[in-house]
Amino acid sequence: MQAPEAMQMDGEALHVDERLITARQAGVFQPVMGDLPGLRGMRVTAGEQIGTLVQTGVPHPVESAFDGVLMGLMALPGERVRKDQPLAWMIAD
Repeated sequence: MQAPEAMQMDGEALHVDERLITARQAGVFQPVMGDLPGLRGMRVTAGEQIGTLVQTGVPHPVESAFDGVLMGLMALPGERVRKDQPLAWMIAD
């Protein structure tokens, strides 16, 4: 039995708006704003700094790769994180 036209799909139909901001290196994470609840709903643009990773005393910026709305942190301030660990999640535009 053949499926109705409305049911036939070619290729992938999944679209995901959620994105992760990950650590490019290991270090101690510090968000830009100390007020964690204030980060939720903050609009960010690609390249905007949302925090720093401090490695051997040297701060390295953590930047968003996407435009969108920051929904929350996945790493706590002062937490030691590993390379590629998710730090925050957002809904991309």
